[in-house]
Amino acid sequence: MQISLTAFRKQTYFLAPMAGFSHLPFRRLCHKGQCDFNTTELVSARGIIYNGLEPSWRYLLIDPESEGPVAIQLFGSEPDDFVRACDKIMADPILKQCTTIDINMGCPVKKVCQTGAGAALMLTEERACAIVKALKIYLAGSGVFVTAKFRKGYYSEDNTAKDFALHLAEAGADRLVLHARTAKQMYSGHADWALFADVKQALVEHGFGDIPFIANGDIKSQADCDEIRKIANVDGFMIGRAACGNPWIFQMLKTGQAEISPSERCLALRQCFEDMCEILGEHIACHEFRGLIMPWLKARPQSSNLRQICGKMQTKSEWLELFTKLPDFFATTLTK
Repeated sequence: MQISLTAFRKQTYFLAPMAGFSHLPFRRLCHKGQCDFNTTELVSARGIIYNGLEPSWRYLLIDPESEGPVAIQLFGSEPDDFVRACDKIMADPILKQCTTIDINMGCPVKKVCQTGAGAALMLTEERACAIVKALKIYLAGSGVFVTAKFRKGYYSEDNTAKDFALHLAEAGADRLVLHARTAKQMYSGHADWALFADVKQALVEHGFGDIPFIANGDIKSQADCDEIRKIANVDGFMIGRAACGNPWIFQMLKTGQAEISPSERCLALRQCFEDMCEILGEHIACHEFRGLIMPWLKARPQSSNLRQICGKMQTKSEWLELFTKLPDFFATTLTK
């Protein structure tokens, strides 16, 4: 889905790329919940080159008509790998509909970083910038934007995001997303929201104020967004874990309220499950839905037994039977 530069810069609320969650069925729910922009799970650029699109298809699959504008996120460490992977993506009639190619520069997982990809790119700034430049050249004239998501730094004591952001902007990145934790923090501790102000101010002072700068990390409510706005003039917010059990969080952030009935919650879960069955097949969908449903049940009274039951689900018929009981469960727990 190609959009204008003006529309691209006006987008405010984003779903973060999350392994195991940011697949097409869940992204559809988030779009219905007023998410402005979706991102796929991370996909290996080199894997696409050597194995083709098919092995990664479940992660790459997009449908702008039902999920809105969407980025395909790639990870890797070599500029040529990204270009060659994009060559295959842009040759596919479905995938070429993506709005953005997003470069993963923030994944802290060891098996990604040890290849020089993900957050490890923050240790090789020239290479990170070379990837941006190579994609900008390759995608010139296509209408597809190039964006990057990165962190505060790599090591626990690092705070290199400001300089890193400036160099990415100089390389031509169309949008920058900062997760305000270091790679070594993983997802622990607190995101350093004060850093958003430093980075945004630096971008403005160096003539890059028109590049959308998106805040990410510990954003769970409209109050969080308001607090970040007091600290920094960010252009938008990327929501990760807070969306996993609540795809309507985007509506809440926009309007301050999102009254979702128990039956609506159950219907959304069922639709997501059926979409997963269609895309992945019943066996894989039944297994993977166990993980997806857990955040929907987390921290709710009397949910322990239900979580144990979900963890043992094997068949589609078992899940469909469970969905008939969930409205009562949600009705009970939402009032406590």
